[in-house]
Amino acid sequence: MPPLQRQAQVPFIPLSDLHLGHEIRRVRVRASRVWQHRDGPGDREIQELRMVLVDDTGDSIYVVLPCRLLYFGVDVIQETKIYDLAMFEVSDQQQPTKLVENPYVLRLEEFTVI
Repeated sequence: MPPLQRQAQVPFIPLSDLHLGHEIRRVRVRASRVWQHRDGPGDREIQELRMVLVDDTGDSIYVVLPCRLLYFGVDVIQETKIYDLAMFEVSDQQQPTKLVENPYVLRLEEFTVI
């Protein structure tokens, strides 16, 4: 069975059930906030696309899309839209943000399925 078909059979889990490491599970989330992070003032290049995603239980998580994948996310991921995500990395927040209470950050990677 092709990988995308296998992913379609994996049930959705709430954000509160995520664990550190690479997840092959799926989450269904709404993009609550999306912004471009630039390195310094002015019209500098975008370094990352950052987001806050919220699931249907109201849990939220901070998300980073690295610059090497910006060609994918800048025009695709939009605020208020619903997305199904699979195959992503969950790691500790190095610098906790006041945007969410979740101690983890979700990192979208080359192998992430949206």
